[in-house]
Amino acid sequence: MVDGDVVAQAGAGAVAAPGRNLPDGANADLDRAERNGMRLAQWGRTAAIGLFAVYGASFPPFPTNALFVGAAALFLLPGLWHLHSLYRGTERRWQRFFFLTLDVAALALVGALVPPDLGGEVPVIVNYQVIGIYYVFPFIAIAALALSPALVLWTAGIGVLGWVAGWAHAASQLENPLHWSDLPPTPSAAEYLAVVKSVNFAAAESRVTEVFFILVTAGILALAVKRARRVVRDRAALDRERANALAVFGQYVPSEIATRLMRDPTALAPQTREATVMFVDIAGFTHLSERLPPAELIALLNGYFERATAMVADAGGVVVGFAGDGFLAAFNAPRLLDQHAACALRAARDLQELVRNHRFGGERVRIRIGIATGPVAAGIVGGSSHQTFTVYGDTVNLAQRLESMCKAHDTYLLVAETSWSAAGRPPGLLEIGPVEVRGRDSRVRAYAAARQAAQQTAAQQAGSQPAPIPAAADGVSTGGSGL
Repeated sequence: MVDGDVVAQAGAGAVAAPGRNLPDGANADLDRAERNGMRLAQWGRTAAIGLFAVYGASFPPFPTNALFVGAAALFLLPGLWHLHSLYRGTERRWQRFFFLTLDVAALALVGALVPPDLGGEVPVIVNYQVIGIYYVFPFIAIAALALSPALVLWTAGIGVLGWVAGWAHAASQLENPLHWSDLPPTPSAAEYLAVVKSVNFAAAESRVTEVFFILVTAGILALAVKRARRVVRDRAALDRERANALAVFGQYVPSEIATRLMRDPTALAPQTREATVMFVDIAGFTHLSERLPPAELIALLNGYFERATAMVADAGGVVVGFAGDGFLAAFNAPRLLDQHAACALRAARDLQELVRNHRFGGERVRIRIGIATGPVAAGIVGGSSHQTFTVYGDTVNLAQRLESMCKAHDTYLLVAETSWSAAGRPPGLLEIGPVEVRGRDSRVRAYAAARQAAQQTAAQQAGSQPAPIPAAADGVSTGGSGL
């Protein structure tokens, strides 16, 4: 450890704006959105066919009702197969074109071949007078749910072709088809109704108008879908870039800080608040460094830091900086935390249990911890090209000083009185008396784990120097159960 005043840093460069190049996963996200849209469309199709079957079975007489139910089943089963393939992930794009073509073409055939009275006395052309081409619009909307401009245009094209072909077939069966052109220039009401209400009214001009508007509508909707695809793709790309940046950034700064910075770069503006600071260092790290090769030493540190930082996070703290073999954790900065002093003491207990019960890189490690509570300055500081999240102030320095004094007092934990009081004066900590802290004019009341504190008190009462405390079997000093 480097002695001296400590400024804990979680440094990283400013987060760059997302690039123009799309991550590979963005296309996968877009495909997923398309499949979700097709699932929604197929569920809507299934519900519509089901309602059609219920209606057909309930109202028309036999055999018309049987025809309704049979036609519904004929269309329902292939759609369920498509829905099944969508959920299994085996769906192919051609299935979307196939089913929409099937539905639109089938309805076009019904309009062209089935007379409205089902008996054949009323010409089929009446279907085109009553129903119109409106049945194509729901299928175009279904195609839009798949976020496919090509599918929208394909559906509109099939609908128009089927509609025109069916109408031409129906009109060819009329002996004397009538059109708008058969009206006189200034028709009377009787003349007008005689043409437009006739069963022979084919109205070729109306069909041209219908085709024009449906193609225009389909073109506009295809353009809207194309823009929607771009929005979905760009959002997916941005989300993946943010996730990748967070994954990389989170390796160098606390994940909570990285997340808040990605959401709002101004969210961690410097501010002062009361917090509890914990400084943790590995005892005897110099001897470990002499004995272990660098690669093994780094592996040891990585394994230890991974477990230790997770424990600090579980207790509600945030590790805001590493320095050699030590790290600094803050409780109530930047994450708001009630009872932050008690949470820091809990983290200290958990860390001691960790090193007592686990080896890292095949080695036992011992740790020393200093804890202090008071005002700290926390936030992002730095220049435009490089910024860091920092926690600094007298409280931070005191925590580091207390950690460095643990060796002299033969304990793994020293806690400032401010932390002891804020934590509710836990019985597992006993006062070792006011202690001198390097760099401070006044003494600081400090508390240690019960066993060490008791032996310190006995040594002071005997007028002698503090007696060494025997190490535990694993080489780690043991503390009281109150921690």
